[in-house]
Amino acid sequence: MTITIQISQGLLHKFKDMKKLHPKESYEYIIWELLKDTFELYEQTQANIKKSEEYIKEGKIYICEEIKMNLGL
Repeated sequence: MTITIQISQGLLHKFKDMKKLHPKESYEYIIWELLKDTFELYEQTQANIKKSEEYIKEGKIYICEEIKMNLGL
């Protein structure tokens, strides 16, 4: 199924500029690539959050005051 979306002139010019770098790529391909990058960053962020939560549960995290005290600052 194909749909039509409305975009601003500014965004259209950005797409055209991107297409000039890759003249054989469709707008759909460019959108998929942008989405893929976004999903990869989202997955990395979720993994980092989960790892951080595990560090907190294991007590492997220190607040600034503890670090300063340990360093004698």
